[in-house]
Amino acid sequence: MGDSHLNGEFGESLQRKLHDAGKYDILSIAIGGAGSRHFTMTMKNHCCGFKIRESCAGEVIPAKTKIRTIEKASALTNEIVGKSYKGQLKNVVTQLQPQYVIVALGNNFVNDHQTLVSIIKDNAPMAKIIWVGPVLRTNFEPRIKAIEQVVSKNKLFLVRSDDIIGSDTLTSTHFYGKTAQSWAGKVVERMKPALN
Repeated sequence: MGDSHLNGEFGESLQRKLHDAGKYDILSIAIGGAGSRHFTMTMKNHCCGFKIRESCAGEVIPAKTKIRTIEKASALTNEIVGKSYKGQLKNVVTQLQPQYVIVALGNNFVNDHQTLVSIIKDNAPMAKIIWVGPVLRTNFEPRIKAIEQVVSKNKLFLVRSDDIIGSDTLTSTHFYGKTAQSWAGKVVERMKPALN
C-alpha cells in the first residue's frame, strides 16, 4: 500500500520486479496524497486519484504490458477505494492473509503509523511488514523519525528511499521511466533480506 509514488511508475516498476520473482500473488493499493492515517479510515480517493493493481504468481505478463489494474481513478472522486473490501484495510488483510505487507508511505505528513501497523497485525498476524521510507521533502527529519519509531517499536523491516532517489518533483506521479525503474530495483534489492 502506498501514496501517489506507488500509484505512478515507481509502483508499476516495484510490482513488476516483485512479480518477476515468480513467487508472489500481489495486490497493491495506491492512493494519491495518502498518509498512513488514510489507510486506517475508510479508504477514499480524497485527493488526486488511486490505483489497485493485481498480479498472480506464475502469471505471464509480457515485458511491455502494464500490470492489471482492477480499480482506478485519475482525479478526485471521493469514491471508496477497494469497493469489494468496503474500503476497509482490515477487510483486505483479513481476507488475503498476506505473507508480506509493503507499506510505502511517509511522503505525505498525515500519520497514524501505529494504528496502521496494529490493523495489519491484528487481522493478519503472520504478515511480515516492510516499510519503504520517504524521499527527501520538506520536513524530512520528522517524517523519517516517525517511521523509525514505529519500525523499532514493532520490529518491522525498513527500506529507506532518501539516499536512493533524493527529492521528488511533487507532480502527480513524480518519477518516470528509468528513474522509477532504478528506484524500484534498489528498493527490491534492499528488501531481499526480509523476503524469505
